[in-house]
Amino acid sequence: MVEWMYTRGGNGVPDARILWSEVEQIWKAGLENSLSPLAYGDKYEI
Repeated sequence: MVEWMYTRGGNGVPDARILWSEVEQIWKAGLENSLSPLAYGDKYEI
């Protein structure tokens, strides 16, 4: 799994996550465990 966490304000608490799901073979984005497919590609495949 590839994952990035974004924080703002330097408090160390993640504001958002973007990750590659190896199981589903898609990118997902969201907060904590509430992740949704991320549209990408020429045809916005999800």
